[in-house]
Amino acid sequence: MELMNQGLVWLADNLRVSYGEAGILSVARMMLRASRIYKLQVDGIVLPEVDQEAPLTLRWPDWYPADSADRQRDAQTIIALVQEGLISREDGLHMIAVDYNIEASLTTQRDISEEIE
Repeated sequence: MELMNQGLVWLADNLRVSYGEAGILSVARMMLRASRIYKLQVDGIVLPEVDQEAPLTLRWPDWYPADSADRQRDAQTIIALVQEGLISREDGLHMIAVDYNIEASLTTQRDISEEIE
C-alpha cells in the first residue's frame, strides 16, 4: 500500500515543508513578534504571555501507522543499544514512550528509582 501511494506521499511531504515550515511557522513567528506590542486574543480571551525565544516546530504524524513488525524491530534495536551501553535505559524508554503511551510510566519509574536510592 505504501509503495502504491509513494508519489502522493512524496508530494504531501513537499507540501508539509512549503505550507508548514515556510507558511504556518512563519505566521506563528510573526504572531509572537506582534505579541510583544499587542495582547493576543482568541474569541475575546486574552492569551497569557508566551516565551518569545521558545523554538517552534511542527510534529507531523506518520503517513502509515507502524505495524507490529516495525515496533518489534524498534524494540530490538533499542535493547541492543542499551545492552551495548550506547544509550541509557531511560533514553531507550523515552524513544518508544509515544508509541506505547507510557509517559506516566516514566514518572513512576523515576519515582521508584529515587525511592530505592
